[in-house]
Amino acid sequence: MIVARVGNSHTQVLTQTGRVWCFGNNRHGKLGTGSDVDSEFGPQPVAGALSYVRVVHISCGDTHTLVVAETGRMFSWGFNDSGQLGLGHMTSCSTPTLIEGIIAQEQVVFTASSTVTNAAVTSSNAIWLWGMNGCGQMGPIAQKHQTLFQDHPTANAVPYVLAPAPMLRVRHMLHVHHVRHMHHIHTYAPPPPPPLPHTHNIHMYYY
Repeated sequence: MIVARVGNSHTQVLTQTGRVWCFGNNRHGKLGTGSDVDSEFGPQPVAGALSYVRVVHISCGDTHTLVVAETGRMFSWGFNDSGQLGLGHMTSCSTPTLIEGIIAQEQVVFTASSTVTNAAVTSSNAIWLWGMNGCGQMGPIAQKHQTLFQDHPTANAVPYVLAPAPMLRVRHMLHVHHVRHMHHIHTYAPPPPPPLPHTHNIHMYYY
């Protein structure tokens, strides 16, 4: 095992061979197996679109999962009521689904997930955000990139870039802190060590 990520009553495990295994509650298909069982009490393989790719990174939200393949492409599955799967719609998926669109032209190296909001860092040090923005957790420019839905006016179902590489360098990638009751992304610029004179840290919180 390389790493285990825990969501709301479910667990996703990434192995050294790049395979993903899951167990726990399966509401909204959040295990990613395509099964309609309520729960799995033992490890089950997550296959489908992941059958022929090697996964190198994984993150879990409350009821969804993101993985990054060694090619830099992202796959997602689970509940999608706020566009947190990044697929351009709000239909839940019970099996891994490739995230396409503009971000597919980038090479993703790291992701972080809160309850229903996600962030990704690419090899060019750009930060991409998508999902729920009801509390402004995706920053001040998110409104310009809003994908509007009649019943979900604060949801972004398509990843958008927060800042291009020349404007923002990432030192610690993304740090996810689990706190209760509220969601926000906080950005700040600490005194920078050379040779990165404009280093920024990005933190994602949820309360």
